[in-house]
Amino acid sequence: MQRLPDNLEVVEFPYLVIGAGLAGLNAAFKLATRDKVLLVCKEGLVDSNTFYAQGGIAAVLSREDTPELHIKDTLIAGAGLCHADSVKILVEEGPVRVRELINLGVFFDHDEQGIALTREGGHSRQRILHARGDATGREISLVLTHLVSKREDIKVWPNTELLEIVLGENGQARGALLFSKENKKPVVVLANAVVIATGGAGQLYLNNTNPSVATGDGVAVAYRAGAKLMDLEFFQFHPTVFCRPGYPRFLVSEAVRGEGALLVNKKGERFMVGRHPLAELAPRDVVVRGILTELERSGEDVVYLRTDTMRSEMAERFPKIYQMLKQAGVDPRREWIPVAPAAHYFMGGIQTDTFGTTSIPGLYACGEVSCTGVHGANRLASNSLLEAAVFSHRVAEKIMHSATPKSKGIFINNDIESPLATTPEMAKVFKEKFENACSTIRCKEPLEHLIAFAKEEEKKYRGLPGLKGDLVTQHYLNMCSLSRLIAQAALKREESRGAHFRSDYPETSEDWRKNQILWCHEGEETWEWNSTGLL
Repeated sequence: MQRLPDNLEVVEFPYLVIGAGLAGLNAAFKLATRDKVLLVCKEGLVDSNTFYAQGGIAAVLSREDTPELHIKDTLIAGAGLCHADSVKILVEEGPVRVRELINLGVFFDHDEQGIALTREGGHSRQRILHARGDATGREISLVLTHLVSKREDIKVWPNTELLEIVLGENGQARGALLFSKENKKPVVVLANAVVIATGGAGQLYLNNTNPSVATGDGVAVAYRAGAKLMDLEFFQFHPTVFCRPGYPRFLVSEAVRGEGALLVNKKGERFMVGRHPLAELAPRDVVVRGILTELERSGEDVVYLRTDTMRSEMAERFPKIYQMLKQAGVDPRREWIPVAPAAHYFMGGIQTDTFGTTSIPGLYACGEVSCTGVHGANRLASNSLLEAAVFSHRVAEKIMHSATPKSKGIFINNDIESPLATTPEMAKVFKEKFENACSTIRCKEPLEHLIAFAKEEEKKYRGLPGLKGDLVTQHYLNMCSLSRLIAQAALKREESRGAHFRSDYPETSEDWRKNQILWCHEGEETWEWNSTGLL
């Protein structure tokens, strides 16, 4: 461990929350009932995966639905790697947390029966709540942002980057080393508890549905601090992302298919029929591979969504998607929507228990950055916002009822200086290499090439460039580290399961029905397999 320089500014807060999606906002809001909170976000309060979430949030609220069915659907999607206790908590506590959001001011769409419920891929019942048609995440984010902003006991630092976790002599998390882009200087924040809620890592890929902040920094930083990571090989691709040359890619919600839209090829033929009993509404990994098979067979770059088969009007049910399609020159009332898969959601992350506790005392994680085992090898649609709501609540409850022993010293598990600098162009080259190796279909040779390249880049640009304000190189280092770990995890899993598909190991094997866990201590990486808790 390296001792931090003495000339750094040091401030103290009882609680530090890093990230401003649903998980971070909710954790901060609840912790503030006990003591003062510093909420840090990379850009603004609404720059998160939550804000851009279209589809909705899943919960058992209908008399035609049961927790048992929701659990069953989650397990099927998870392809044998879901943890029983996590899934049970998610489903059983989910309705309570959803009603809590409603009481806070989140307004979900209604029909003549009450709260309107729709269906998405992998769900056996209509249990998806949505807001303003296709702006569910936006509605939740705006309500929580408003509530957080009004509280005097929550201090918000926007435009602030996470550089490292600060550790005590006993290895306990004591706070974080941050960089203020507004003040252009690093600062150490000491806290009794640190919550990482930095979201996903879709920006590792060139083609993705995530905002620019989703770079996986939280996972990379936790890894350097010595935290255990789990299931890094599982990265979910969304099947239906708008794809037309010359226009930005954007998500076309799974709920569009839930409302009756059909996947067809250029000839208008439904290619998911016969591949799975649920056809277009099969789990995402099944639909993605169905699309890829069809693209390979046809030689085309895209498939299409037919919306003339929907039960509702596109413009009314999905106003934002409709508007974006019109801006891209597509009128879904008269023509099919061109779509293709793109990186969407990271199932792996920082290993936690069901209270968000990591392997480092005093460090907690919740939301997409964490890995509770609830999603297994493939997340069920609209379980992500539910996970963020449920487990951020549990994190706050755990912290407020836990004693926090003090430790001496302020250290980080990193070199202080980096000898070289990078450029944004280098990140683009790396993304191309990563996407080639770790996309929807993987095999040994590209994975090995990526690992070797990433290791060399890590050696070349090692250190803590962010300490001097070189955030471009800091992001590049985080990208190299996390990409290498994902590729190593994918290489070690010699089977195909859920979102992880190996062309050289295309079968699913019961021998590989186990989670992959890794951590780093004093420069030595340890990998292990664990089947405890699987259902």
